[in-house]
Amino acid sequence: MALLCIRTTPVDSDIPSPGELLFGRKLQGNLPVRIYNRDRRRDEVHARLAERQQKQKNYYDQHAHDLSHLEPGQDVRIQDHKTKEWQQGTIQEKCQEPRSYVVETENGKQLRRNRQHIRPTIRPVVGHSLETQARQQSEHMDNSTCQTNNEQGQDNEAVELVYRTRSGRVIRKPERYEQ
Repeated sequence: MALLCIRTTPVDSDIPSPGELLFGRKLQGNLPVRIYNRDRRRDEVHARLAERQQKQKNYYDQHAHDLSHLEPGQDVRIQDHKTKEWQQGTIQEKCQEPRSYVVETENGKQLRRNRQHIRPTIRPVVGHSLETQARQQSEHMDNSTCQTNNEQGQDNEAVELVYRTRSGRVIRKPERYEQ
């Protein structure tokens, strides 16, 4: 009964209900509704519905983006859909289906997962501390900044090494720790 009520409710003042669009006539539900004959405006209704859908698509597309592609052999973390925990794995191959990969877990299982449930990981460098790794990453990311400063006549010591998070936020050590 609830679905009947939803499907007989008009989308807005100019667009009829989904049930009316599908069957081409008014459906009788348990809600009181005035019945108008709108057959002469069918093309207008479909044009307005298409315009409304395009507007919704434009709003969604403003902030939507594709995730980066993954390569075979790349270390990743995959989410278990039941426990919601993240496990380590390695990309084996890209599937034909869009955004789908075959991943081998630590225990040897091969799973097919959507890109939404896969996060790339950074391989730790053996024998280096976390601070050294962060400095290496910041050197790599700030390499273009160093080159620009060299072109302008400034020396490399003036460039401060920083660590950037995945979102791009800069993290610097407090001055009291730099002695």
